[in-house]
Amino acid sequence: MTIAIDIESANLETRNKKGGGTYQVQEAFAHTTDNHGNPRRYPERINIFPPKDAQGNVIAYPPGSYILAPQSIKVNNGFLELGFPQLIPMSQATKTKA
Repeated sequence: MTIAIDIESANLETRNKKGGGTYQVQEAFAHTTDNHGNPRRYPERINIFPPKDAQGNVIAYPPGSYILAPQSIKVNNGFLELGFPQLIPMSQATKTKA
């Protein structure tokens, strides 16, 4: 199962941390399903943490269609968990399946 995520803008929003400092998020839209597994009619607005480069600078995802990377899901002490969400461009994901 893949989770499709659309990003419409590379704009980042800066937010304040409770203990001081700031962090950045990016708006995205997740295509989810209802309790019966049926696709919802409209995607849901979400916020994601964009990735960082080797120097720790935040890099916005460019606008486009993505899927949730498999390495975003892990098992911890026998429990399935969603780790730090990473996105793969949908065009790149379809190439790896072929």
